[in-house]
Amino acid sequence: MMIRAQTVALVLALSGASAHSLAQFDDDIFRSITIHCSYSDHKTFQSEAVSIEGTKSGAGEPASIRTFQRGATSQDTTYIVKPGEVAECVFPSGNRVRAKVGEGTARPYGMCGGDPEVFASVWVNERKVASRIWFTGHCREEKGNPDVSFKFSGYRKVSVQKCHSERPTDSDVNDKAPNSRSKQPLSVCVDYPEISRFPRDQLEYLRPNQKVPVVGETELLTGSHEVCKAVIDEVFKSDFFTSSNDPIPETSELRRPNWDRPSVELPRELAGSSESVFDFDNDGKLDRVIRQEFESNYMDGSVLLVLSGNSSLKLSVPDSPIDKSSWFIPCQLSRSQYEIHDCPPFSQKGDDAGFSMKMNKGKDSIFFRARYSSVAPFSFRRESFIGVSSKSEDSINFVAVLKPMPNRTFQPICLFRQVTENF
Repeated sequence: MMIRAQTVALVLALSGASAHSLAQFDDDIFRSITIHCSYSDHKTFQSEAVSIEGTKSGAGEPASIRTFQRGATSQDTTYIVKPGEVAECVFPSGNRVRAKVGEGTARPYGMCGGDPEVFASVWVNERKVASRIWFTGHCREEKGNPDVSFKFSGYRKVSVQKCHSERPTDSDVNDKAPNSRSKQPLSVCVDYPEISRFPRDQLEYLRPNQKVPVVGETELLTGSHEVCKAVIDEVFKSDFFTSSNDPIPETSELRRPNWDRPSVELPRELAGSSESVFDFDNDGKLDRVIRQEFESNYMDGSVLLVLSGNSSLKLSVPDSPIDKSSWFIPCQLSRSQYEIHDCPPFSQKGDDAGFSMKMNKGKDSIFFRARYSSVAPFSFRRESFIGVSSKSEDSINFVAVLKPMPNRTFQPICLFRQVTENF
């Protein structure tokens, strides 16, 4: 009984409102979440509980941060968290739960385009355990998407579950027999790793003397090379690292290669590629570089096929583009290099191919997955570099600059991050 009483129960349920309840209240109230926190000090044990769900009524205070104190009587707080707002409950034990709500952009096309998505993120003990959970918008109610819930409990050890529950229909809501077994929603739960395995979110919870990041600015996380200073003005302003056609300002020291139609026959997977000839790997010899872009459910990015040359005066490369000396980027940037035929788009054996860049002097690093990365060669003061951007959710706001070297190696030069709202 004592163990049960001391157990910390944190139950979060993110759910949209039903069509029945939407008819009763202003639609805007359902573009928010409700966070209810309660705390009791019973001398021999304490109880802490938090529930978060899609707002179903207007009852609650404006979003804020509540710190509970020991020795007080039972305390309860309910907050309504609207898009752009954050609420948090901090308990005497040190447990803390934070919820934040964001909203997408309304689009002028599509049946549900004018109904932008609304999503929530949740932190437990300074660790983000749920990111951008979509709970309403884009006609979610009409699509019948299940409600998402997270269950947290802990006694010496916190356990986490993520659950998906059936969304009730109008007939379920109107049913007068709540104990009817047929009306109970189906719910499936999956265990999460323990909370300590989630990294502390240093962007959401700043450390003492840490600079407050400004949304929209570009941060140079690593690198002191002069090219980093030149790149930072271009990296997030335009499509410099995702497009090979946009013009570069004349004042910039960065230069792109000139691209043309391939002069060799390529595998069908690279049909429609473009070609350029320049010293790619900084060894003083001319190389043939093939570039192709992809946009599909499997790949969203670009690749480079580099045929290393043997002469600084004229192009002298192997006749076959798929040669043992050829370098396929970004798939073959990883330490455990794949064979070209095992790389996307030739095969799905290299699904996890990619490379990592350290964020700082610590152990944290960012992984660029090959099939979701775009690579853009450029030159700076007669040296060749490549910029790598990502479409993957875990690295979408990062850009890496690498310097290709002979023998299919590279030097990590810079790592940038665009500061965005933390969801």
